[in-house]
Amino acid sequence: MTFEQFVDFDKRMLETIGLTLDNVRLKSYSDFVLLLARGDYYEVLYTHTRDMSPYVIEDPTDELIDGTRQSFLNHFLTKYIKKLKEGDEMDDQELEYEINIQLMVYTHVWESHWLLKQLERIAAILSGKGYLWKSFVATTRKGSFIKEHIIQRLEGKSDLFDVVKRCYSDTLRNDFAHSTYYIDMRDRTIKSHLHGLLEENVIKFSEWEEMYVNSILLSVDLNNVIYDIKRNFVELFGDGPIVCKWPSRNNSQKKYDRAIRPVPDRANPEYIRFDYVR
Repeated sequence: MTFEQFVDFDKRMLETIGLTLDNVRLKSYSDFVLLLARGDYYEVLYTHTRDMSPYVIEDPTDELIDGTRQSFLNHFLTKYIKKLKEGDEMDDQELEYEINIQLMVYTHVWESHWLLKQLERIAAILSGKGYLWKSFVATTRKGSFIKEHIIQRLEGKSDLFDVVKRCYSDTLRNDFAHSTYYIDMRDRTIKSHLHGLLEENVIKFSEWEEMYVNSILLSVDLNNVIYDIKRNFVELFGDGPIVCKWPSRNNSQKKYDRAIRPVPDRANPEYIRFDYVR
């Protein structure tokens, strides 16, 4: 891949994510705000308290847990871009090593609960199911989860469907996780060994690089675009209260209205967070 191709991929990814989030906002403004506010279900509040709702906003847990992966990913992406700019050539030994690292990064992307929750909630809103407070990511096999809760719900609703469909391979993710893959330097392919080097599981290096790069860009750009929208929320949409539907503590099917609004973060006034209107 050339640096120019990478820039084009990045531009298209940013456009796709931007249009997708615009569609989320148009589908339901209050659900769009809950996505920015990191609405989530916090099991410990339901288990250990009787008078607090487990449905919370601005819970940083998933983001903090995913922070190490994101930091590594940003560093790795910077080095990858540098290599593209400089047009570095790798011999076969270096290339095989590089692809192994790429496969690790790729697998981490598609195992990230933070990313998968974001995609799951976007897909739920666009498919008319509303904001999904309690994610299924930890209770469903990853392959089934991505297919049923993301890909199928995005089809016909967003160009993100095409992105995920092109980038994600359940076979490849499992192959790397279980070391059942083979990098064939002679014909420049990655092969599955799970069922005896089946030809239908062969991926060419050129095809692999596009899958890998777009997966990284999806993870990095989605996070950055959401952060930028949130940082500029008051300028874009004002600082008035937004009424959202909140699930009842003991019956998620019952909803009540609750207002939240954007406020400057105490630790970093340039950053916006959402708080309850009291």
